[in-house]
Amino acid sequence: MPGHGGVIWLLAIAQLLSYACFFYVFAALLVAWQEDLAWGTSLFAAGPTLSILVAAGASIFVGRGIDLGHSGRLMPIGALIGGFSLLLLASMTAPWAYFVAFAGLGLAMSACTYEAGFAVAIRYFDQGARRAITKITLVAGLASTLSFPAGAALSHAYGWRTAVVLAALIALFVIAPLYLWVVRLLPLTSPRQSQSPKAAWQTLRDRRFWHLAALFSLINLNHWMLIGFLLVVLDDFGLVPALAVLAATTIGPAQVAGRAVLMRFETGVNTARAMIFTLAYGFIGLIFLALSPAFPYSAIGFAVMQGASMGVVTILRPTLVAETLGRDNYGAIAGLLSVPTQIASALSTLCGAFVFHLWGGVGVLALSAVIVMISLGLASAGYRRSLSL
Repeated sequence: MPGHGGVIWLLAIAQLLSYACFFYVFAALLVAWQEDLAWGTSLFAAGPTLSILVAAGASIFVGRGIDLGHSGRLMPIGALIGGFSLLLLASMTAPWAYFVAFAGLGLAMSACTYEAGFAVAIRYFDQGARRAITKITLVAGLASTLSFPAGAALSHAYGWRTAVVLAALIALFVIAPLYLWVVRLLPLTSPRQSQSPKAAWQTLRDRRFWHLAALFSLINLNHWMLIGFLLVVLDDFGLVPALAVLAATTIGPAQVAGRAVLMRFETGVNTARAMIFTLAYGFIGLIFLALSPAFPYSAIGFAVMQGASMGVVTILRPTLVAETLGRDNYGAIAGLLSVPTQIASALSTLCGAFVFHLWGGVGVLALSAVIVMISLGLASAGYRRSLSL
């Protein structure tokens, strides 16, 4: 859609700040919370789990609202909810406030992060949606690079409560106005017209929907299990902490690099076929991880391959959904798909903890390999089906 390149970059910046403030606040400040509050680790971990589950449930309605052209209300309101939730988080002294705040952050994420942003791109940029999504993820993929050092520096200098208040002010006075600006720059009409709500719900009868749900649930389960337990697994493999941290830090930039490569060579790339190759790269990454006890620096190779693979999957996912199930009612369909995939993300930590407790790092590696092989089988079956249409 010529002449609207600026709106894509504004949307990308809004998504970057949304992820930094709403999603990564837990990981960036967990250590500070543990030092200041006499709560158990399991209680802290329940906060983001609740947030993910709330986001999954709300995304169905947010997606449907975007299909109907209500992004101008939903996205700014989501930012405001996130801002007030952060203010509650900054003042919390009891667990109930912690959970209410994270439930609010879940609502904010449903309206302000990738699923909503991708729905806007699919609705308004039509055939240029994948390129728009690539640009959005190139910028938003740097959220962890922004939030971790900022959270550490601010909490060390001024305390974690001040750091959270600053995030709240960014949400209220930067993110919300950015989303208002974005929706004002969008065209008044969309090339994609929404159908009745029943049309979206009818996709639940389509086997292709459940095929995609299984594929993306497995991908999310595997990725977040690996990310959540990477430092623990590498420690179990005998790597020095500095090298393990370096490997973990490499994943974020590798995601951005993978997306940049896809944007450079995306012309003529079949989405379903690209998904197969991308998952194969992730499997190669596991081979690097398996070699790390004998060759410690191969852990960096794992981080590069896993990060680049997941970075590209993030872009391919909305395009594959649109190509498989249609672009009409994309927001509602993507919202329905996000329920099982987000639940898989929420369960990834519990799954990884259970396997690690029984079999250590080798068990986590073996489970990951099995999940990737099943994912490759599902992606290959989908590609063969697309060729027969």
